This record gives sequence, structure tokens and C-alpha cells, in this order.
Amino acid sequence: MSSPTRRASLVSTVLGSLIVAECAFAASTDPVASKRADVAEPSAAQPASSNAPATAGASSPDASSSSSLVPWATVEPQPAIATWLVEEPEQKKSDRIDDEGYYRSIYQKFSLSLGAAAFRKFNTSLQVSGDAGAGANLDMEDLLGLEESSTVARLDGRYGFNRRHWLEFSYYDIQRDGNRSVAEDIDFGDVTIPAGDVDSKFDTQIFKLAYRYNFVTDPRTVIGASFGVHLMRIDTALKSEDFDVSESFKVNAPLPLIGLHGAYALSEKWSLNASAEFLQFDLGAYRGLITDTRLTLNHDTFEHFGWGIGFNGFQVDANVDGNNDLSAELDYGYQGVMLYLRLLF
Repeated sequence: MSSPTRRASLVSTVLGSLIVAECAFAASTDPVASKRADVAEPSAAQPASSNAPATAGASSPDASSSSSLVPWATVEPQPAIATWLVEEPEQKKSDRIDDEGYYRSIYQKFSLSLGAAAFRKFNTSLQVSGDAGAGANLDMEDLLGLEESSTVARLDGRYGFNRRHWLEFSYYDIQRDGNRSVAEDIDFGDVTIPAGDVDSKFDTQIFKLAYRYNFVTDPRTVIGASFGVHLMRIDTALKSEDFDVSESFKVNAPLPLIGLHGAYALSEKWSLNASAEFLQFDLGAYRGLITDTRLTLNHDTFEHFGWGIGFNGFQVDANVDGNNDLSAELDYGYQGVMLYLRLLF
């Protein structure tokens, strides 16, 4: 038999087997077809008439009965071919998406970030006045050599009561020193710093607490508004190296903030977060404008551990009352990058 003929015969055999299997399944579920098979079997099993002449080639009654059975009455039921052809394997569900389809990368119950913030481009303009009159307006970086960059430890956290209500906090401490020889006397608070070598410092502690309400809570998107307080502690001082003359100014300023924020789940592990907080305020002893912006990119590397990188910019222009009946006009700002590790719960 030639090869094409053999292949055609094989295809015909396979198709015939499939048709027989489908017919068997249909017969096993059709009560009418089952009854036909039951009726056909005893009638076909009757012996040949006694009046009929016997022949040498006649088959036995058993053989006649077996050969006359309905073909599908003796075939085991088979599963429907269409069922196993279209059935797909069950896909494993991702543990980074909850049962309702929300991405856990932006809907963590609690997250804690600890890392470093490298702040640059400090600008500090300060005028401290006292009973003696208005002090000199000082550019702390240019005139007194105050450091223009600083790398500090930073702690940030967030607790989510649910998808709409969050509580966030931040803490960091910036300490900067300077030294420079000045050609003229400096009026600072109630004293005059003589010309010569002058040591300076400007330390800032920041603690921020904010309540956030999310009015958009899609599976991959969060948009909301916030209200909070930016507690800023300032400790600055000047001291003459040649004379025993020094003056300091300290204040704890609770500055209110309102803002907008958003988050987007780029994937199951990556998320982008942004916030902008600001307020023009007048609280008697504290008056001015404050802005705080932040943009971060987070990666949830493991179920309870990740990392992130971001940008933070801060600016305050305010009049504040401090210690010893001193007051200050302050224009202070900085910006820089953050790199941190995250604990996730």
C-alpha cells in the first residue's frame, strides 16, 4: 500500500473512532436510545426458524446474537471530546492583588520607611530682631559659610485604617555648621557680633503628621486630600571666635498644612506616589507660607520588604516669635533625593 493511501486509511480510522465515541456518549445519556438498544438485543438473539434449512456455513445462535447488537450498546461511555479540547488549566492567583482586584503595592495596611535624604541647594535668609531693634538680614550660606548640603537619616510611615482613611508621619533632623571671617559687625538679636571669625549653626528638626482622605480609590489609583501639621524646631546661633559674644534664636513652630496626593500602581511591585502640601497661614506668632512636595518610586521586592527612591522639596517664608522676646523673619528652603528601605504589613 502506498504512503498516501496508508495515511488516508489512518485518518479514516481515527475519525471513525472519534465518531463512535461521541455516539456512545450520546446514547448513554439518551433514555430513548437506551430503550432501543434493550429492545434490539433480545430480538436479535432469537434462533433461526426451524423451517429454514440448515447450511454448513451457518453460524451459531450466539454468534448471530453478538453480530446483530446495536454497535453503541457495548461501548463504554467516554467524556465529551469538546470538553477536554476547550478546558484550560486553572491559573494561580497573584498574592499581590487582593480578592477584589486591588493592588497591595498602594493599599498596604502599614508601611515604615527608613533611609537617607541627601539635601542640597539650601537657601537660608534670616533676620533676628530684639529689644535693641531690627537685626541684619543675613545670607547664612554666603556670608557665614553655612553648609550648603547635608545628608540625614529620615523616617516615614503610613497606617491605613481602610482604603479611604490614612495617617502619615515623617521625621528628620538637619544640622549644619559654618565658619567664616566677616569684615563688618553683625547685629543679631540683642547683641552685635564683632567683625572677625564667626561660628554659626542652623539646626532644623521636622516632625510631620497628616490625615489623608482618598476620594478616588480605584484598584490601581488613589487620589485624595490631606490636612496636617508641620512641627518645625529651629535652633540657630552666632558666636565670635575672637570675643566672648554670642546670640541664639530658638523656636518651635507648629505650621498647618493642607495638600493633595496621589498614587498609581505601575505593576504588582512598582508604584508611583506624589504629594504637594502648602498653606498661607497667620497664627499670631507664626505668619507666612509653607510648601512641601514629594515624589517617590517604590518597589515591593518581597511580601514584607521593599525599597524606594524619591525627591523632596521644602520651602518656608515666615515671621516667627522665638525665645527671649526675639523674633525672626525667615526664608528657608532645600531640596534633595531620598533612598530608603521599607517594611510592609
